[in-house]
Amino acid sequence: MKKLRLFSVIMLMLLGIGIISGCRNRNNVLDEAEVSSNDEKDSEPKQYASWKIEGDTLIIYGNGDMEDYEQIEDENGTRITTPWYEHNNEIMNIVVENGVTSIGNYAFTYSKVNTIELPESIKKIGDKAFHGSWITEIKLPEGLESIGAYSFSSCFLPEIELPKSLKYVGEGAFGNIPKVTSNSSNYVVKGNALYDKDETILLWVDRSAKEITLPSTLEIIGDNTFNESKIIEIVFPDSVKIIGKNTFYGCQNLREVTLSKKLESIGDFAFLNCIYIRSITIPKSVKNIGEYAFNKVDKFIVTEGSYAESWAKEQGYNYTYK
Repeated sequence: MKKLRLFSVIMLMLLGIGIISGCRNRNNVLDEAEVSSNDEKDSEPKQYASWKIEGDTLIIYGNGDMEDYEQIEDENGTRITTPWYEHNNEIMNIVVENGVTSIGNYAFTYSKVNTIELPESIKKIGDKAFHGSWITEIKLPEGLESIGAYSFSSCFLPEIELPKSLKYVGEGAFGNIPKVTSNSSNYVVKGNALYDKDETILLWVDRSAKEITLPSTLEIIGDNTFNESKIIEIVFPDSVKIIGKNTFYGCQNLREVTLSKKLESIGDFAFLNCIYIRSITIPKSVKNIGEYAFNKVDKFIVTEGSYAESWAKEQGYNYTYK
């Protein structure tokens, strides 16, 4: 009898352990299912703003960012990957509805639309978003925080006003726009030029300016800053370390250039087609000169044994020592 009772107790204990273990396993299955569900949610594709064409109007609508696009080369030549690119000649109006939070890279490149109204929900304008477009009027909304590189380059805007909310401006964003004003504490307009708040980066210059005095804090001359301007002479403060791409491209009135003694890099095409520069002194601090940075000027003045000497020799340019 005692043996039977002992056997019963042992069976009950084993059964209890099995039940507890089963519960634990069941809980583990539920936890894994929840984790799996959360992983699936995290891996869901991002939802972008939608678009449609009604008559001659392109409408961007929905909640969230526009997709980013790009410029590609294929068997048909150069084109933008926007799905409405083939309809650019037919689109006369663009409406961006409230709820859309960004204008994608290359979104309206080469568009023939003259005006566009951006909603207050827009936080970002992507790289080359309006590059080469026919736009002649735009109001940047309060709440906009970022303007990408070359966003408004090579377009027909007579002026642009930067909102208080703006925190970031990319290289060459305003191209050859004649007038830029700023309400942002992050960017200041002084004289005929736009700088970051610390005046370390030069972002835009009035192309009609024939002369300019640059601040002693300046370190970077941004891409496309002076290209095809009427500048006659430029003296860089010794704080300048970088001259960007296309910076003075096509400045056919430019005759005298004094480079910074601490200059380190000169970008591609920086002084190309500046046909009246007869000689230029390149400081020994320079460690990089980009492709087609200069025309074949009469004389480069370099320091013996410097990078500039090696570069001039490699290019087959005439040079003399300081």
